[in-house]
Amino acid sequence: MLELFGAFLSSISTPDFASKGYGFIVAGSRIGGIITPLFSWLLIEKSGMSDCISIPLLTASTFILFLMAIYCMRLISKKIPQSHLHGYEAAYNIEQTVEATQKKSGLLEGLRLMLTQPYVFGIFGLVFSFEVINIIFDYQMHVLMSIESHNAIGAMSSFMLIYTGTWQTLSLLFALFGTSTLIKRLGVQRCLQIMPFMSIGLALLPIIHPRLSTIFFVVVLLRALNYGFNQPLREILFIPTIKDIQFKSKAWIESFGRTFAKTAGSSLNQIAILHIPALCVLLESCFAVALAMVWALIALFVGKKYVKTIASNDVIGKKESLK
Repeated sequence: MLELFGAFLSSISTPDFASKGYGFIVAGSRIGGIITPLFSWLLIEKSGMSDCISIPLLTASTFILFLMAIYCMRLISKKIPQSHLHGYEAAYNIEQTVEATQKKSGLLEGLRLMLTQPYVFGIFGLVFSFEVINIIFDYQMHVLMSIESHNAIGAMSSFMLIYTGTWQTLSLLFALFGTSTLIKRLGVQRCLQIMPFMSIGLALLPIIHPRLSTIFFVVVLLRALNYGFNQPLREILFIPTIKDIQFKSKAWIESFGRTFAKTAGSSLNQIAILHIPALCVLLESCFAVALAMVWALIALFVGKKYVKTIASNDVIGKKESLK
């Protein structure tokens, strides 16, 4: 549902609005991401309730919040005039032409565009690279955390809530003071290079100091940078694309891409922890550095294509859409 909202936001945004406003939109979501872990931690640690009551109560609360999100999206689509929801005008004009002359394409059209459009496949590469690196260190953190907490569900839940609140707070700071400012000053192309090079530096830290505190710092900063800076930057990349890419290809990238990446990262964790546990952190950190270098090259290609497309007032996927 979150990714669907991202696709909807990209479809109604202009490049100028995205560079100025996406940071503040992300900041709003991060405020919610700070309040809920804090409330949840207080409920578990300070309310006196047993874990058998407090944790199911929190799970039920998330269901209510999801219903509220659906209601808000319905209000947006119904109350805002359609003239304000065109977004990138060149893409909107293409879609109007297609709707008048062509039947609607199927869901597999999104997969076809992802595999045949280098730009879209490049966005898939950006998602894949982050998720693999993130799952490597996230698994290491969970293993060390479970050992130190002796697998007690209350202690593990409290740790995860503190962890979530920490990276949500950092994401808020990045979104408020970094995302929009950096995009406006450096541009999308240069900003795309920040995350992979930051990942290279963070991946080297566990080699130097392989402890829970180090892994915690790495995962918190990776997640904070991704949700506060990198994710809104990726959403901007979908603006100069046709609707089939914005909704259908994006769905494939965010579902299949994330799942495939997490499977790949988890497989690497499984091999490392079972066969070479003494060198697990070292080898996985080296792999993460190598993958981040590839990530930087993909980001360079995607960034150049985005700038060129916007400068020429073109639309990615236009030829396929008009066939």
